Amino acid sequence: MASPCGFQVTGTVPTGLERCAAEECSEILGRSVTAQRGSITCTLESAEELAKFDQLRSVDNYRAVVGSLSNFCKGESTVLERLKTLPFDGLLDWTAALSLWQFHRDNLDHVDTSGCRSDQAGVNGSKELSGDKDESTSNGAGSDRQREIAPSHNQAVEGVEDTVERAASAGQGKRLYSSLLQNEGITFRVTCTRGGRKHGFSSPEAARSFGAGLADFFDWKVQLKNPDIEVLLAISGDEAKVGVALNRESKFKRNIAHFGPTTLRATIGYGMLRCAEIQPGDVVLDPLCGGGSISIEGSLAWPETHHIAGDIHHLAVQRAAANIESLLQEMNHGKEMYARAFWKEVSDTDVQ
Repeated sequence: MASPCGFQVTGTVPTGLERCAAEECSEILGRSVTAQRGSITCTLESAEELAKFDQLRSVDNYRAVVGSLSNFCKGESTVLERLKTLPFDGLLDWTAALSLWQFHRDNLDHVDTSGCRSDQAGVNGSKELSGDKDESTSNGAGSDRQREIAPSHNQAVEGVEDTVERAASAGQGKRLYSSLLQNEGITFRVTCTRGGRKHGFSSPEAARSFGAGLADFFDWKVQLKNPDIEVLLAISGDEAKVGVALNRESKFKRNIAHFGPTTLRATIGYGMLRCAEIQPGDVVLDPLCGGGSISIEGSLAWPETHHIAGDIHHLAVQRAAANIESLLQEMNHGKEMYARAFWKEVSDTDVQ
């Protein structure tokens, strides 16, 4: 069941191509789109519309939005502690995000699950998180013992009440969202990114604290490599955004089987072609083709155009031809949603 605000999805896009991504999203989904630096956000009426969002050629990665908290990082001395209790505060709505995650996993997750994106901050944060449960448990037990031996009777009572309250709320999320999370033993990791200004804490520290709270709230197990769910914590200035990653492999790697030092992201190639406003019947020349990303994207997105790819380096030409051949083989085996005539000219070029 969707939340009152619908299913909100954010897609990351190459910086500078946000307008192109917003236009493409509006064309395919027919909805208003909000563009921010490096991302676009739109609201879906149903989880099934996620299949249309998955078709966007300008989006690198996309995630289901769980919540956005403004001014969350103003009191930096307490941020890490508040991140640990955030899942229990009722400020995040997991219903829509977990519904989208479930739909995506059952219907759209057709790529090789060799592991989630290995953002270094997320990896480091998860490494600390893997030992955080025992560490936080021992720290928590130690603090409770300190309360018990404290001379103040009130402090002892407060310590016992806190312990009972935490024990009662453990696994609360698992019970609340049991209808959405049908399978047992879900694993997760937290990836944290920061920007906007310097903070008094690191990305790994934030990932560790938030992950510890999620582990208690949902009773999920931490797994760094190939988890079931990747929770994204994005901190920009004083604002904190929480989301659930939907695609496992970045979409800018599509259609490229042979990578080289000059291989262009597929999403950037598509954005460049969209900025050029090519029309049916146009001839598009890429004299610096590298791996052939621009020509491949152009032929797939604008089938009524003709593309000529070239490069002065013979290895780049071979790589582009190999990528085209690999794509043709996939299309012939029916792995693409569509099959169409796909023809290119690839040659050595010396543009003077």
